Amino acid sequence: MTHTSQHIALLLACGVLLGAFSGCDTQRQGPAQPETETGKAAQDYVRDCVKVGQHAYRFGWLRYLLYLPADYPEKTSQKYPALLYFHPLGQTGADPAALLQCCLNRQLEPTLMDDKGNETPNPDAKEDFPFIVISPQLPGDLDWADWPGPNMNRAIWWNDYVLEIVDRLLDHVVEHYAVDVNRIYCAGPSMGGYGTWKMAVKYPSRFAAISPQCGDYEPSQASVVKDIPVWVFHGNCDEYLPVEKSDALVAALKAAGAEVKYTRWEAVRDSAACIECEQKHYGDFATACPGHCMECNHHKCYNNQFDELYDWFLTHSR
Repeated sequence: MTHTSQHIALLLACGVLLGAFSGCDTQRQGPAQPETETGKAAQDYVRDCVKVGQHAYRFGWLRYLLYLPADYPEKTSQKYPALLYFHPLGQTGADPAALLQCCLNRQLEPTLMDDKGNETPNPDAKEDFPFIVISPQLPGDLDWADWPGPNMNRAIWWNDYVLEIVDRLLDHVVEHYAVDVNRIYCAGPSMGGYGTWKMAVKYPSRFAAISPQCGDYEPSQASVVKDIPVWVFHGNCDEYLPVEKSDALVAALKAAGAEVKYTRWEAVRDSAACIECEQKHYGDFATACPGHCMECNHHKCYNNQFDELYDWFLTHSR
């Protein structure tokens, strides 16, 4: 075989290999779109390969839930608003199903498992929720050899390193799904409220609006997010994160000229209504919660009791 013939054979072999691998999926890429002659065929492909509703995925070591609206496969040309949702402390772990215990993630499930393992209709399910929802999960205690965090063997808080990975996850979702980049929002309760504040300070150009709920952060950073509309929720009987934390942040935001709304739930500590609420949602008040009462301030956040929040989000765009 001549030198030229060998060169041609090598090129042909490379072409065969390239063709064989061109349709393969990777962790960072969505499935390769097949060649189609009509738009209808492409629609059929999307219906077959895209899971609507809420499902668990992994992005490197980061586990997360992704929710796609029910009409997503039918409207492939439409751009959807997206919501980055941070969970509270109690939902850390290695199974994203833990996120379904409370908060918005629970409301995005049409059915729930009862104590006997049977599926029952979810009375609080949100119908026709228009957002793509990205819900990362903190792993909590880590035994993994591949944990790359700096000087840490635990990831139980929304720290800088984790938020950098979350930011890359957002890039990944924007790349592979029909996200309107001018309508990305951020919200979360309790520790998720802290995460919301910190994510907005770290990446202020990301978000069209945010909603920290029963959260905490540094008022000195308010000027960094003064151009992001904010709706804060907190209650005066919250003993996990005192309401004064949000009071100070809201005052700092107003001083910086930010657009800010504040829903501050008020209640009489240890009132009959408070104790009844605790008994209903946290068990026997006398044994489980002696001497303190949140009047379900945290319960309201955990159960996503925000009637107007999501409509308010949609009035804002970058």
